[in-house]
Amino acid sequence: MDKDKKIVISKTFAGPLNDVTATVAEAIEKLKESGGELKFQKGEYHFYKDNAAVKTLYVSNNDSGEKHIAFNLSGLENITVDGGGSTFIFHSGVFPFAAEDCENLTVKNFRMDLSYPLVALMQVGKKTEEGFFFKIDKGRYPYRIEDGSLIFESENGELSGKLRKFSLHRASRGGVQYLFTGNCMDSAENLPARYTRTDASYSEDGIYFKYRKDIPVGLVFDEGEELLVNIASGRRIDMLFFDKCSSVTVKNVIINRGEAMGIVATFCQDILIDGFGTDISVYNDYITLTGDALHFVNCKGLVEIKNCNITHTADDAINVHGVYTEFKKLNGREITADFKHQDHYGITPYYKGDMLDIINNKTLEIMGRARVENAAPINKGRSIKIICDNIEGKFEEGFFIENVTRSPDVYIHNNSFVDFPHIRLSGNGKILVEDNRMEKCAAALYAYDLAQYWYESGRIKDLTFRNNALIDCNFKMGKAFVNVGVSGFDGEDTPVIHERVEISGNTFEKITHNDITAFGVKDLIIKDNVIK
Repeated sequence: MDKDKKIVISKTFAGPLNDVTATVAEAIEKLKESGGELKFQKGEYHFYKDNAAVKTLYVSNNDSGEKHIAFNLSGLENITVDGGGSTFIFHSGVFPFAAEDCENLTVKNFRMDLSYPLVALMQVGKKTEEGFFFKIDKGRYPYRIEDGSLIFESENGELSGKLRKFSLHRASRGGVQYLFTGNCMDSAENLPARYTRTDASYSEDGIYFKYRKDIPVGLVFDEGEELLVNIASGRRIDMLFFDKCSSVTVKNVIINRGEAMGIVATFCQDILIDGFGTDISVYNDYITLTGDALHFVNCKGLVEIKNCNITHTADDAINVHGVYTEFKKLNGREITADFKHQDHYGITPYYKGDMLDIINNKTLEIMGRARVENAAPINKGRSIKIICDNIEGKFEEGFFIENVTRSPDVYIHNNSFVDFPHIRLSGNGKILVEDNRMEKCAAALYAYDLAQYWYESGRIKDLTFRNNALIDCNFKMGKAFVNVGVSGFDGEDTPVIHERVEISGNTFEKITHNDITAFGVKDLIIKDNVIK
């Protein structure tokens, strides 16, 4: 390793339109063998699709497939990318950062931005039993209507209602509904929110959406309400993706505007996020990210998150979990299991030496165990074959399989979170959340497994939530500031699957529903909290 090797990039190396994509790719290639630092002189740098690396990525909880990557850091060791305070602007179709099978990787000191808007703003007009009207500024958000489908146009390409459903959010993001227009080809199965089916047409009062006969429910929003519709590209583009990496540091990275998720880390070990943030002030777009800010799947070692300032995210500020697969059959030492959510297709959540729990999908009782020898996706990534030893217990079709080895210790401290849905945590590592400020959300802490819909696993072994300032955390129609439980169950019927949860020394302000709800915990400690 040549840790002192440094390649410096400035605007003088940029191509037309200040495109540095090819220059960055050449510099990364030079650092492959020895490692070193890729350093940018402070400036504004643009990245375009034409010169990006093309690679298929399987990004859990997001859209997998072929990506055009600006910073392809896969397979590298001992690399630092230092933006030097620069702003990186990513144009249509560019997947900013991807790192697979890396070790000792640091990215730091830059802002990330997109050249196109994330959302369109619309206002609900008149509502009738037959349909409703939306008012949209066509000059700001160009659109057209074809065959009853709404189609938005932007630099990022068309977002066509023929192919995709639209997700509608209150501007406050206190409610969600899906909108199908025309003969939309997208699936309506197993959605996490209600939906309606319509045919769109032009009118003097805006766009008229006429209900179809088979709609399950009409528009849930009221006349005059302002709504946001995601016009980016669903979950195709995440800003920083790390897979099967160890010793990863992200420091002083700010996102002005980002598609899908900010940071996704899958099957990684030892991650430090220091000084990461989002900045709503640049565009006043209502949101900074259309997905989670920080998302960790079946990681291990330590995940530490500190000194971050995360605001205005459409989905969770932090989500830490594993992946449930569904047991199908056991043939000798070979287990076959299915992925139950399409955004898990193609991933490999099991590795040699990992211990698996076999869980009754109805009661969540642990029924058996096994240890992984190797695993590989089959059936076009919709299933996985796992070769195991140390197999014991009861196995039945439909049972859940949980990887209990890949569950990290989590330390979240000295951060500020404002205007976000939740911080969602689960897992059997040691989890400590302390000295944070959390304001305007649906739940400051949502400590659940999420067996329904997303099939996110994670029994809690030891979680401490202490000395945090919680303000207006029923803001987004949440039931409680702190909500601990088990998905699919409610109240006293909740199975006791969590071991120890401590909620202590926190301050609660502006409570409109509940401060704490907690079920399914063997050792629950609530003490020294202050309600203002």
